[in-house]
Amino acid sequence: MLFFIFELYAETLFVFTLLVSTLLFIKANKSSGILNLILCGILLGLSALIRPIAIFLPIVYIAIIFFFDKHSVTLKFIKTGILSISFLLIISLWMVRNYNEYNRFGFSAISSANLYLFNAVITQSNSTDKSTQQIEKEFNKKAINAGVSKHNNPFENAQIIENLGKEYVISNKLLFAKQHLLGMLNMYLSLGHRQLLDRLGFVTSAGGKKYSQSNFRRLLNNSTNVEINFAFWLIAFLIFCYVFALYGIFSMLKTKEYFSLLLFLGLLFYFTFLTGIGGSPRLRIPLSPFYTILAAYGFVNRLKLNFYKK
Repeated sequence: MLFFIFELYAETLFVFTLLVSTLLFIKANKSSGILNLILCGILLGLSALIRPIAIFLPIVYIAIIFFFDKHSVTLKFIKTGILSISFLLIISLWMVRNYNEYNRFGFSAISSANLYLFNAVITQSNSTDKSTQQIEKEFNKKAINAGVSKHNNPFENAQIIENLGKEYVISNKLLFAKQHLLGMLNMYLSLGHRQLLDRLGFVTSAGGKKYSQSNFRRLLNNSTNVEINFAFWLIAFLIFCYVFALYGIFSMLKTKEYFSLLLFLGLLFYFTFLTGIGGSPRLRIPLSPFYTILAAYGFVNRLKLNFYKK
């Protein structure tokens, strides 16, 4: 997070809108008022505009309302409607723009490119001796042969690329599923330490030619002493977070704080699953506030337990 706030990426703004929307949603659960829900829906819409991965995020919030909101069924439907309308109002503005510009009432074309030119490329690279650059060139050539052109409507190109991506996934179901699971695991284990050290001006070892599913595999491979020392403290911090996050989950179950717990776990599962193969420290950023909150809760409860024992 310290690295990306100085980079021209969407993470900082996205995490801000996501966290504020989550806070408003928790406040809305404690009252029957609608203002917090309206603002929550608007911010979720803005989050989706910032990063399209959030387009299905309201499903998590709606599920929490129906299963864990303590108000009446009628009020649950009203809350769901208010949240949905507020969200749809924001994203529909962009969809109308796309219709006027490209004659397609679509939201984004990026998911098609991610499926075929990123996830499928990484999967194919990790199953062969070819680098991701070589695979990407081959896949781009296939896309051009299938009709992709810079003169086409972007949504037309996206449809062709999406079809190619689906064909690849269907033809390589088990391999794709395996890489998807490894990618999710990699997102929680990867460090990103070389990238940060490069920016800080330290000399680092060159990365591998192929996409690596885990930085741990090559941590000691030609690493400098600075890299190893820096990685050690990052690993220690991650272990601390994950161990106490698990303890925090246990503590919240014990105190029956189901609403907040299921909300955090739902958000963690959502971003973990949709991130998939492209697991990296950057993609872990939207997750980090939630598992660190759980870790802090677990750590404080552990301290309280030790204090009471004394």
